[in-house]
Formats: sequence, structure tokens, C-alpha cells
Amino acid sequence: VGPLLDIIEVSTLVITLVTLSLLASIYYYINFKETIMNIGAEVGEMIG
Repeated sequence: VGPLLDIIEVSTLVITLVTLSLLASIYYYINFKETIMNIGAEVGEMIG
């Protein structure tokens, strides 16, 4: 039971870390994309 429990804990930890990483990546991508679009709009207004 010991080794099996360790494997389950490790896999659960890995899944949790991967999920958090994906959520963080999506979150930052969305915010970063908005920032890029805002900068692009400002530059466009300055040029135009």
C-alpha cells in the first residue's frame, strides 16, 4: 500500500502543477494579448 500511495500522491501533485501552469499560461496570455492590442492601437493612433 505504501509505494502505491506514493505513486498516487506524486501523480496527483504533477497533475495539479500542470493544471496550475496551464491556467496561469492562459491567464497571462489573455492579459498579455490585451496589452499588445492596446499598445498596437496607441501606436496606430500616433502614426495615423
